[in-house]
Amino acid sequence: MRIVVTHRSSIDRVGGVVTFMMELSEALIKMGHEVIILNFSNKCKPSELAELYNVFKLPPIISLKKWEDRDYWPPRGSSLSDLMTWFTRGSKIISTLQPDIVIINGIVPLLKRRATTYIAVAHMVYPHVFGQGLNRLLLKILYSQIPDRIVAITAREKYALVKGVGIKEEKIEVIPLCLNVDKFNYVRALNRKPILLHVGGHRGK
Repeated sequence: MRIVVTHRSSIDRVGGVVTFMMELSEALIKMGHEVIILNFSNKCKPSELAELYNVFKLPPIISLKKWEDRDYWPPRGSSLSDLMTWFTRGSKIISTLQPDIVIINGIVPLLKRRATTYIAVAHMVYPHVFGQGLNRLLLKILYSQIPDRIVAITAREKYALVKGVGIKEEKIEVIPLCLNVDKFNYVRALNRKPILLHVGGHRGK
């Protein structure tokens, strides 16, 4: 199968979502599938990305637009103009690629192909949907109209989609993200470099 894996922002921004995309893409390639990553913009070379995410089988990467320094922060891909870019350029690229499956990381508006199955992965809906009427309405429209199935990475994400967004519960499947323990590198405490860990904040009187 030909599978397109999308990321609303840039794959240059290191985080759990992109790590998941890279691990998933590599696993699908090893299974014999053709995988293509589609993101908003990026500037890293394939060799840099392979080293950054510790993957050996890196799929082709397509960007909706040429990288600009302002794309890094704040993250691009979610403003109204960015979403229109996804709807126009993103839909056109997907139509040209003619994939069997599109896996969407970060819901975006897309013009759907009848022959393609669309799966949205909900990574971080909670707690952003509660108390934000306009954002909640937009998410409800996108999650209701675009994906054929929705995968929530936790039960809390499913709760946010059902209670906060108003998506039908039967449309959502909870599949926790997996960890590739083969890539875990254990270092004894005596050999570790000192680190400073900050958790939360302090409210002085």
